Amino acid sequence: MKNTSPMSIQMIKGVLIDLDNTLYSYEECHQAGLRSSLKQLHKAHPEVDSELFFEEYKLIQSDLKIKLEKTAASHHRLIYFQSILEKLNIWNSKLCLDLYHSYWNNFLAKMALFDNALLFLKELKSKQIPIVIVTDLVAQIQFEKILKLDIDQYIDFIVTSEEVGIEKPNQVIFKSALKKIQCKANEVVMIGDSFDKDIIGAIELGIQAFWYDPDKKWLGGRELPQYTKISSFKELDAIIK
Repeated sequence: MKNTSPMSIQMIKGVLIDLDNTLYSYEECHQAGLRSSLKQLHKAHPEVDSELFFEEYKLIQSDLKIKLEKTAASHHRLIYFQSILEKLNIWNSKLCLDLYHSYWNNFLAKMALFDNALLFLKELKSKQIPIVIVTDLVAQIQFEKILKLDIDQYIDFIVTSEEVGIEKPNQVIFKSALKKIQCKANEVVMIGDSFDKDIIGAIELGIQAFWYDPDKKWLGGRELPQYTKISSFKELDAIIK
């Protein structure tokens, strides 16, 4: 692993930050949403096997991410549930929407910021450093997540893959963020949990990157560009002084 020399807080004119799995735990919320959707499905069709439901979800998710590669629609839960119900030969629009709303209602209810994330956002705001959420997925859901986390007052802009038409690590999404805060690549930092999407995407544009990796993932000896690895927001706060 190679680390950069971090920028001082005085040098930073903007912060780009991912949302899912960077500011909160996505997987915990996702599992809560899926369990709720299954419960909703069983109200109408108790005969559906639970394991089959989860297996079909994974298969359809994988298929759609290939079919709709690098687009926000590849994450759309309504399309996932539509495909599952069609495959089980039990589709109808009301049931599909019921599963969709049940998923997101319970997903959002489970959300909570990672430790010290709020303090970090508050510090940036106190220093008048603009913050841009740079995220894949559809805009409406990402907006709702921001409201649920109660961080709307700290976020200056958001850029979604739905808005720009392509996902990270494509430079278009990062360039859109830079344009919104009127900064150059060497004036901002990017913080995210996905090495391939957040870190590689930022570095290729000349943005200093902070890889948020609380699980200490192993990258298998890959030849890596320069970046800074952190495992907590407290650590990040200490680095960006």
